[in-house]
Amino acid sequence: MKKYLALMLVLAILVPFAACTKDPEGDTTTTTANNDTSSTNPNDPSGTNPTANTGDTTLDPSNTGTTVDTSTTTGVPPTDEQGNTVPTTVPPTNGPTETAAPTKEGDPPTKAPTAAPTQPPANVVPVNGSIAEIVDYYSKAANATKTSKDFSVKKHTVQTVKFVKPTIVAAFANTLLKDLDGKTLDYDITFKNGIGYDNKDGGKQTTRTPQSFLPIKDQDYMCKLPASGVKAASCVADGSNYKVVIELINETVKAVIEPPVYSSCMNSVTEDIKNVKEVKISDNAQAAYSQGKITAVVNSQGKLVSVSMHGYGYITGDVESGTVKIPLGGKVKNAELYGVFDESYNFTW
Repeated sequence: MKKYLALMLVLAILVPFAACTKDPEGDTTTTTANNDTSSTNPNDPSGTNPTANTGDTTLDPSNTGTTVDTSTTTGVPPTDEQGNTVPTTVPPTNGPTETAAPTKEGDPPTKAPTAAPTQPPANVVPVNGSIAEIVDYYSKAANATKTSKDFSVKKHTVQTVKFVKPTIVAAFANTLLKDLDGKTLDYDITFKNGIGYDNKDGGKQTTRTPQSFLPIKDQDYMCKLPASGVKAASCVADGSNYKVVIELINETVKAVIEPPVYSSCMNSVTEDIKNVKEVKISDNAQAAYSQGKITAVVNSQGKLVSVSMHGYGYITGDVESGTVKIPLGGKVKNAELYGVFDESYNFTW
């Protein structure tokens, strides 16, 4: 009995030693991905790279965790205490991922281009817009026209100045002022590099410039009309162009003073009344301006195709003799007269 126990004790001691002396070259690990077999023994004299990629790695951010084959980076998969392979997970990425734009083979990945922000049109047409928008649109078109140097324009004006009261003076004065009853003037001018040539005089060069020829006379601008001076305005499509109609408010000032609203956008009747040399209007005379209206057509380039202007002024005050002697002492109290001003321009670009 003692012999059997001694033999079993010897066997128990020898078996573990036999396991420890197992040839290490006999233990190999083989992966079947891509049919590539690699040694996991770093001392393998065959020269095989133990870190060679033996499988594909797939990342899916939609998963709660992504399984990664760590053997592709270390060459040896992690195992638990029982020797089973343990998958390693990568936490999902927070937020949206960016997709790189396609690149040629060998090029580094590039970020997909971002679309440029949309810019507003430079010249917005205020069809059915507010008074302020329409006035601003017309002013820009009128001023752009006046600062241009190359264009042709035909101008037509009608001027009327008539006495109303007292009757005896009116009959006499209107006979003398008959040249101002519906007086018309027509011009046909072509501007080249800002210099005017008279088409009605064989294209002869003149001293006219856009600044002296177009309203406001001798100013760099054509319109500085404030929206507060407008009682109504409209803007509608007119074929490929746009039609603008602006109606001015009424205003009363001294007859010898330019009306602020009317004189900001047209050559007012004040200029015509001042040019009446036959009689003189006293400094205390009052002028009431009404019926002011601008009708314009603007092209798609933001310049005028045509524009017409109308104004009416009624003067009340004392008058006295000028180049013509007024009967009854040469002076009349509380006389009344009116002036009508119509002007139109047609442009060719």
